[in-house]
Amino acid sequence: KMRAGLCAAPARAAPPCRVRSAVEAAARRGQTRGCRSARFVSGHAPVGRLRSGCVGGSVARTRAHDAPRVSPRWTVFRSQASSGVPAPRRSARATRTDGRVATPASSDGGGSRSGYRLEIDPSQVAPGGVRLTDAQKATLDAFWREHGVSSKTHRATLTKVGETKGLFRDPDRLVERMVELEDVMWRAVGVAELAVGAVVGRYPKSLYFDPDFLVERLRLLRDLLPGADLKKLIERNPQILAMDMTHTLPAKMRELSVLLPNSDVVRLIETHPKILSVNVQSRVRGNLADLKGMLRVAGVVDTAVEVMVVHNPRLLTSDIRRTVAKRATRLESLRPGAIAFYAEKPASLSRILCASERALDRLAYVDEHDAENDSSVIVTVNTPGSKFEEKYPGFDAWQKALARSRAEAESAANDE
Repeated sequence: KMRAGLCAAPARAAPPCRVRSAVEAAARRGQTRGCRSARFVSGHAPVGRLRSGCVGGSVARTRAHDAPRVSPRWTVFRSQASSGVPAPRRSARATRTDGRVATPASSDGGGSRSGYRLEIDPSQVAPGGVRLTDAQKATLDAFWREHGVSSKTHRATLTKVGETKGLFRDPDRLVERMVELEDVMWRAVGVAELAVGAVVGRYPKSLYFDPDFLVERLRLLRDLLPGADLKKLIERNPQILAMDMTHTLPAKMRELSVLLPNSDVVRLIETHPKILSVNVQSRVRGNLADLKGMLRVAGVVDTAVEVMVVHNPRLLTSDIRRTVAKRATRLESLRPGAIAFYAEKPASLSRILCASERALDRLAYVDEHDAENDSSVIVTVNTPGSKFEEKYPGFDAWQKALARSRAEAESAANDE
């Protein structure tokens, strides 16, 4: 059985009324500033509208951060933009002998403030957008890589969006919107040096928000999540910017406080922002029940499970019945009784159950090739990959062969 001291709630446990107080404070703040429900209007929209036409409340600009903040990343672009001469939306096409229509601008900018330019030939126009050439796709990929989109998958997605959305094939306008987004974060909640590339890569629609509407939304978010690191939260889950912060977000927070009454909901969301993008009422509640049921068989009490998900909230959004159960079965086959042993160390158990299959395979490799090794399960699983492979240089090839044989066995079982 778990020792009583290890079942205690984390040190940052919040009082049950915290979520309700935050929601009421945000509501009062919105009322005093004249917020109104979003609606669609045609024609000229007032201040606070989304670029798509949805209207939000007007914003009082009396905060200390209302002045735009000059970031060193955009100094050249700002100095060019401040001349008051707008760059042309489309530049005249020059005759080319190599057939390419997309090239990075020359060192003098080539008429482009961003340093990149795409020229679309009329023959590329297709129903619903344009067909980008390989050279144009390479230009956009280079543009996004330069502006902080490190994920190859995200860059490919943004390039594909460029085929249907004019904004995403106009580097000058993209830089202008990214500058605007960074300024809004500073003006609204004082966040400096936002990783704009990470935000846009995960949520391209973030460039379509009206600045004043987004300022109001960010300040409501700050009231709902007092003390949270908004910079980290938005960089990791920018979809939160599109969430209803008067109904949906408060409802999710209330549900989490009911499911985990001894947990700090704000800290939970800050640690794992993805939890706001799933259905708390069904998926998170179901995952928590499945996790408690699975570990109860191994002697882990429910309170310990709650401590586990506080230390590693990924468990609340993982596939418990397949992925996590498979990890638990693999762990018990390699180290019988390990789950019962680590029941008294919920934080360690949560990390082990969220480890990759490759990390758990380390245990089998150590048993087979280093019988004298007496490292614990958590040490073996959590050792950085480079350090582990430096100690065991044959592990990579061994594990890939094991993974192939495992995949073939699973495929054969599915065929039957």
